[in-house]
Amino acid sequence: MIAMVLVAEQFHQINTPAQRATLAPAPEIPVIFASITELEQAVTITGASLAEMLHAAIDANVAYLRQMFSRYDFLEHNAVLEQGWSAIPFARPRRPRSQ
Repeated sequence: MIAMVLVAEQFHQINTPAQRATLAPAPEIPVIFASITELEQAVTITGASLAEMLHAAIDANVAYLRQMFSRYDFLEHNAVLEQGWSAIPFARPRRPRSQ
């Protein structure tokens, strides 16, 4: 089991051992902080699960999740995000209003 805390912006040193030492109380399970953008990219990894990548990131003591991306191949598109955007009315082209 691993906990993932999502933040809006990327905090480059938040996952370092020095920063982890400031978490109080100390978490009982591994915790990794990631930006929303990193999660959007991470879910398109092929050949490994997101959980496997997160555990590898914890083991490698990376400062931020993006440092792990060079080890993996990715899908070209995130189908979940594309479906979400296509469901939003303003994302679709509109016909001109008749006068």
